[in-house]
Amino acid sequence: MCSSDLLGLAPSERYHQIAVGTHNANYLNHLRETVAQGDPLASMLALLPCTESYGLIAQRLQQQGVASNGFNDWVDYYADATYQAIIDWSWRTVDQLFAQTQSATADYAGIYETSYQHELAFWQAANQGRGLPEASHPTKRSTEFGGESRITDEHFGRVNYDSTCERV
Repeated sequence: MCSSDLLGLAPSERYHQIAVGTHNANYLNHLRETVAQGDPLASMLALLPCTESYGLIAQRLQQQGVASNGFNDWVDYYADATYQAIIDWSWRTVDQLFAQTQSATADYAGIYETSYQHELAFWQAANQGRGLPEASHPTKRSTEFGGESRITDEHFGRVNYDSTCERV
């Protein structure tokens, strides 16, 4: 049995006729370029917003009782402790890689922020009036996706943001 069967998902028979959206193509290009650098920390930071957003959104939907609207299997899968353990493992790996990194040239904050903005565009396009949480900036994601933010100033060398959420 494939994972889509377990989640109650099946692609449309016409999925191959659907054009890839510009925001998705840009996100995929960012991921490819980042992973191609060969830096494990950069790769983890590029992928982390995707991994984490599924869990955070599923937890929020579960809390709001939205799962009863046909997304029970999806919400149950991503809100489950097993998936949450994957997110925790990802964060522990990022922490370990930060502790080991010698690179002063990589823009880790920029990599994470770019992926986060692409992830927001993905969910906002998917949301299109469905009432899911809106979001605007990674350092505020605890209120955007309904979870606790684990990014700290130490992760990005004391990156600071002004009141408009711009890096200073």
